Amino acid sequence: MFFKSYIALKNGLSENQATAIGHNLKKGLDKFIEASGLNHWEKTKYLLSVFPEIHERYKKQDITFQRLWDGYSLAHSVGAVIIREFTDRNTIKQVMTSNDAN
Repeated sequence: MFFKSYIALKNGLSENQATAIGHNLKKGLDKFIEASGLNHWEKTKYLLSVFPEIHERYKKQDITFQRLWDGYSLAHSVGAVIIREFTDRNTIKQVMTSNDAN
């Protein structure tokens, strides 16, 4: 949902385009990177493996807390990108002073 939300806010997203992405997280991430230009997100692709395949997502999962945390933090990171770009709530400069553009 976050990938599609970002794409829709940034470039617009037709129903057909959203359907083409579907529930495929790899396609969603690729389209997110394409729309955002945030190429450093390429290195997060391996984290998508924490999420079950589409047909397995609504079944009981047996995962470690670490894998659960990996999925949680990935989802929140994408949400934070959306918030930073489309609202006035960008606190990254206070959290990471190396991002302070002088």
